[in-house]
Amino acid sequence: MHYRLLLFICLVTLQASAKDALTQAYKRYAAPSNATLQFAVQDSSRLFAHTARPWLTYNRNPSGICYVSDTFFLKKDSIISQKQNMVFHAATQYTPSQLLITDFGYDKPQTISRRELDEYVFQSARYSPILLLHYYLQHKDKLTMKKHRKQTTYTLPIGENRVTIFINAENLIDSITVQYPHYLFGDITRAFTYSSHTTLGEIAIPNDIRITSFNGHISERTLISAPTLIHTPPPAQPVPAAYAIQEEKEDTIQVQSERYNDHIGFIHNKHTDSRTLVVSFKDFLVVMEAPLNSENGTRIIAEAHKLFPGKPIRYFAYSHHHPHYLGGVRSFIHNGATILSQDSNLHYLQFIAGNPHTMKPDSLQLQPKPLKTELYTDKKEITDGEYTMQIHLIGNKSSHAYDFAVFYFPEEKLLFEGELIWIKKEGEIAKANARQLGLYEAVKERGLDVKTFVQSWPLYNYNLKSIISLKELEETVQIK
Repeated sequence: MHYRLLLFICLVTLQASAKDALTQAYKRYAAPSNATLQFAVQDSSRLFAHTARPWLTYNRNPSGICYVSDTFFLKKDSIISQKQNMVFHAATQYTPSQLLITDFGYDKPQTISRRELDEYVFQSARYSPILLLHYYLQHKDKLTMKKHRKQTTYTLPIGENRVTIFINAENLIDSITVQYPHYLFGDITRAFTYSSHTTLGEIAIPNDIRITSFNGHISERTLISAPTLIHTPPPAQPVPAAYAIQEEKEDTIQVQSERYNDHIGFIHNKHTDSRTLVVSFKDFLVVMEAPLNSENGTRIIAEAHKLFPGKPIRYFAYSHHHPHYLGGVRSFIHNGATILSQDSNLHYLQFIAGNPHTMKPDSLQLQPKPLKTELYTDKKEITDGEYTMQIHLIGNKSSHAYDFAVFYFPEEKLLFEGELIWIKKEGEIAKANARQLGLYEAVKERGLDVKTFVQSWPLYNYNLKSIISLKELEETVQIK
């Protein structure tokens, strides 16, 4: 009896002290109720883009000023473009009911979804923990607390994200982690590490914040300086008259399949605006391109078997590493297919195949299968002795990606490619862009007898043709 009572008292004391750690941390960082914290910011950001190689990023290094209180955040930034000899400005303003983001090069706030509004409370931790600490205190009933020897941690679900604050014995934050399910990469952690602090009176201010994301593949840094308190309202952005939060709509899944001939079939993924190619050999299938995520990969596998019943998918191939082409690969790994890959992408492919998807499990997470690959560097031929297809790595000829491959079918004189031809359905024919010219040159240099080009993306948007004759492509090349 005494043991149970003692245990109960210890648990209550432990919970009380832990909750007190959260309150004390808030008190250490928060500005007085009648003031707003102001400080200068220097960012060193690395952002993903539609880059030519996997994991390649571009740098953005804005500097500006921040204003923070319990429920208000305002950041005004500028970037100097040496190339254009111009200064670009951006602004981000948050309250619990509004998020106004005017990005560089724009003159009005962009449309914001409910998810983006909800998530900014922890995105702002790159600059200050005040908003997040205040939010935690408002949602104490949903917190999961753990007491460790040197830290107390608090975890809170925010949407699909699992956000954890690590508070040390001095009631300072060591780090904040955000775990979330990425549509392609699976379980991803973004971490804000407060490497050092300065003080403004009794207020603790993180002045060196290190940010890692995509499980360590991306590293960034934010430097905070010149903190001060202001007692007048900061220069807030005006709220547009038509401002409204955009409610997110789930995609309407639309998949349509058709046979081109006895060997070739097309799957039109209307909801992703893209086309998948299925090729039938004597006793196996080859599938090329699967957009964005495992769910689409699973649908494509089912459609491939409808087009050509009774044959296993032996190979999956993709034109290049961007998500619209490689995104569904995990479903094909689970299905037992061998992945045909440019050898330069092996480590990227291994990460996609091996990174856990526990937060939003797919078929490969639920039933793990080994990654099987066949790598090529320039050309690969697939044949059953009667029918043949070729994969040609044209690389930087594409003016798009160093790993760009195209798929050639000699019997049909057909070439299937990802997104290189930009010829409008209507109107005057324009001069070939670098992508079109590179594709045309690659076809001629390799002696490929092509009559028809079939493109994966886009199918419906941008008013572009996705089935193009050689004559049409040549017309654009011949324009001077």
